Amino acid sequence: MPELVRRDVLFGMCSLDVKGRVFDGRVIAALGWSVGTRVGFTVVDGLIVIGADEAAPYVVSGRGSVRLPMNVRRAVGIESPQRVLLAALPGPGRLVVHPLVMLEHWSATVHAAVSGGGS
Repeated sequence: MPELVRRDVLFGMCSLDVKGRVFDGRVIAALGWSVGTRVGFTVVDGLIVIGADEAAPYVVSGRGSVRLPMNVRRAVGIESPQRVLLAALPGPGRLVVHPLVMLEHWSATVHAAVSGGGS
């Protein structure tokens, strides 16, 4: 198995619940966030970027889950109970939510190559 190249990111995967929340305890813990941490959202290149923001109206909830606002989910095409890839970037203190459609796009060339289809 290849050695991990990135040690500055922790990945997790989850499904949005019916209220649009994401949860992966290891990922949230890696960011040092706890219940009540205020978070803000931005959309960058089809991804949701979440960061601690004392002025934000959203908070990390009881189980350590983060509710993605409806307008943010719509901006990247995520619906419940869709699965997403979570990437914690502890250095800058960011959580990046990757819709699976982005992973399909990014991996298309690799999958074609390993299946003998080329690019």
